[in-house]
Amino acid sequence: MHDAVPSDRVFGGAGPGLLLLSVAAGTMDSLSFLKLGHVFTSAMSGNTILFGLALGQGHLSAAAHSIAAFLGYVAGVAVAAAVFRHAEAVRGHGAFRVLAGETALLGAFALVWVAGGAPYSAASLYVLILLAAVAMGLQGAAARHLNVPGVSTIVFTSTLTNIVTDCANAVAAPGPMRLAARTWRQIAAFAAYLASAIVTGLAMGFALPAIAILPFAALLLVVGGMGAGWLQMERAG
Repeated sequence: MHDAVPSDRVFGGAGPGLLLLSVAAGTMDSLSFLKLGHVFTSAMSGNTILFGLALGQGHLSAAAHSIAAFLGYVAGVAVAAAVFRHAEAVRGHGAFRVLAGETALLGAFALVWVAGGAPYSAASLYVLILLAAVAMGLQGAAARHLNVPGVSTIVFTSTLTNIVTDCANAVAAPGPMRLAARTWRQIAAFAAYLASAIVTGLAMGFALPAIAILPFAALLLVVGGMGAGWLQMERAG
């Protein structure tokens, strides 16, 4: 049995999977930037710039935070790649396993975040950065494997480029302006990413640490939806 049918139910068409993963990434980047030493745990291009700036200015502690996020993300992608290789060999549920692993890591992140309470000790800070970055690495690899056109769920510069290009082409085309379903999915994912940052900023302003549970809840819904799809397939088949 493959990932295809359950994944299509969650990520294809009007499925909520892309929005939920975008919410998870937006929330994690917002939390990590605001409270974990100004790092990004999913947007590695931005994190690379922060690392370079910290080194150039001699801020070694900030540089260490960025490199921890980078290494955690790389580890997450590497683990996901191994899972997908194994799943392909045994015809298993690669995307489900990777996203289930991400869900567990985000649950651990929320637990440490809420239980520890800011300001965090150095050890807790690095634990949180690594948990978040490995989780986002898993998500990035899963999104690449699922191959939804124009949406990676963690890096939105290319998504924004696709949106603007499609809109410009639609405006220039003769007749009424029409956008493809693909473009609407990209717009929805981008909006979810932005909305999650706004909500996180508001929550931090009101000192609501429970906002860290949001990414875990989003992934729980994704994994639950995929699992429900397999159960229906097994009962039907």
